[in-house]
Amino acid sequence: MTEQTPDSAQPSGPLAGQTSSAKKFRILVCIDGSEESYRGLRYAARLGNGVDADICLLYVRAVDQGLRTGGLQVRVARENMLNWGLELPGIKHLEKGRDMLMRLVSMEGEWDEKTVHRDVEGDPLGDNVTVYTNHQDKKLILKLKVASDIATGILEQWDQFKYCLLYTSPSPRDGLLS
Repeated sequence: MTEQTPDSAQPSGPLAGQTSSAKKFRILVCIDGSEESYRGLRYAARLGNGVDADICLLYVRAVDQGLRTGGLQVRVARENMLNWGLELPGIKHLEKGRDMLMRLVSMEGEWDEKTVHRDVEGDPLGDNVTVYTNHQDKKLILKLKVASDIATGILEQWDQFKYCLLYTSPSPRDGLLS
């Protein structure tokens, strides 16, 4: 689990190796599908536009959540899910967040799209990241992360990339806050 994805352009955090005038403000918004999490996304979009921040939408799911292969080879199961257009757990929440950002954040001009997959032991689908980057190097990141539990996944993401601001909703999905 050491491969870097596009949201890890600076190995020691988002501000490492940059001059103080070029430091990027990075916001991590944890999406769980609740209206409160999308309210936080709207706030992050307003704040991010004002400071020209990179925004990462994170959905954390438990290892192999709802994806038991029933004896199928894991790689085949993963490929079949993607080829058949089946929705991975959390994807619809990230897509809704992406669509909201496209309306709320100035998405004018060309945005490059890059998708990265990273295998995670014990999970057939692993971590998946889509990064949208414009000509000014502003990034909108959608990340479907696998972890042993939600809180651990959020803390791993925060610790790995040293975001400037973190938003989690107070809704108790899967017992996160209960």
